Amino acid sequence: MARSDVIQVVTLSPAVDITYEATEVTLGQAHRVTRVSSHAGGKALNVARILHTLQVPVRLVLPLGGHRGDWVVSELEGLGIPNSVVPAPRETRTCLTVVDVASATATEFNEQPPELDEKSLQGIVHALQDADITIVSGSVHDSLVGLGWEHLLMSAKKCSSTLIVDTSGGALAAARLYADYLKPNARELASVTGLSDEVSAVRILAPATILVSKAEGGATLYGPEILTASAPHRVGNPTGAGDALVAGFAARLAQGHREALRFGVAVAAASVSSPVAGEVERGEIERMMNQIEMRDYDSRSDK
Repeated sequence: MARSDVIQVVTLSPAVDITYEATEVTLGQAHRVTRVSSHAGGKALNVARILHTLQVPVRLVLPLGGHRGDWVVSELEGLGIPNSVVPAPRETRTCLTVVDVASATATEFNEQPPELDEKSLQGIVHALQDADITIVSGSVHDSLVGLGWEHLLMSAKKCSSTLIVDTSGGALAAARLYADYLKPNARELASVTGLSDEVSAVRILAPATILVSKAEGGATLYGPEILTASAPHRVGNPTGAGDALVAGFAARLAQGHREALRFGVAVAAASVSSPVAGEVERGEIERMMNQIEMRDYDSRSDK
């Protein structure tokens, strides 16, 4: 059966993301916020919004509840992103990012992912459609890491040619049996495996191909070949850069690993210039593409 060329993005933990900008943020002090922005967020929604910006067909599957959930629906409708919403038993969470403009650092305050009931989880599974690529992204409540989470991954894999999973903790470890690609950051990889050596840690998550994002920018892909892509250091808001990496990687995956990694890192680097996660300028991506350095594992350059 032919798969749809729409990229399907699935999450269990959407959010209303609020970003504050302030200058010289100091713990325990009062601050005047210079800019406030609110948007439909959480990792998967950041991925979907960037895919939409890249003009890649995308659809979201997500649980939403309460007044905040209604607001997220209205935001998605305004953006023109197709979605399948499953009613959630609780109010949709809020996540807050405080950006210190002076130091170009960001501090995140993320509410816990929701504890979904069986009806909501089954609703998400039933909302899945055939897709060439399905991305399951976002945090997972501890109560769901088990049969419910694995049933979702199994169902997503059955309806997709390629399954990409970006999460952390026990949910990440369980996903290795179903995902074609896992996208932890370096800290999440070390945490879930208990190993500081990246190469050794990646072996534990086999057989999936592992895309590891780095705090300093760039990423390494561990698959049939090992590739690293790096970008020049950017000053800005790094929140959501990993989601931008996933979106860019998926958008170019049909062109092979090298091009997918190069483009993904360019999108991630470009996204740092935006004060809000999930936003990127296409012109900035084009400028970054010329500055991405590609290396294979033995460090031979391939610009």
